[in-house]
Amino acid sequence: MRETILVANPTVFFIELNVQNKFRHICDIIENFYEKNVPTTVYVCDTKNANNIDKHLWIWKQESFIPHIILNNYSDQLEESILITTN
Repeated sequence: MRETILVANPTVFFIELNVQNKFRHICDIIENFYEKNVPTTVYVCDTKNANNIDKHLWIWKQESFIPHIILNNYSDQLEESILITTN
């Protein structure tokens, strides 16, 4: 089970992407945080976008994998450092 860690000063980024391959760019950002061991929550507007990010994280690089989970409700077991949610 994931341990709850309170962060005194969390950092929040709001990113509006006007790039052609939005999901690849998002995966690059997520990978950067993952490599720095920064727990990351990606908030998206709907389930379709959450599923697209999930899909791209599975297939975008053959040589690496970024552990992640789509958080459907707060009762999910949170063992991954990368969360994708619409909540």
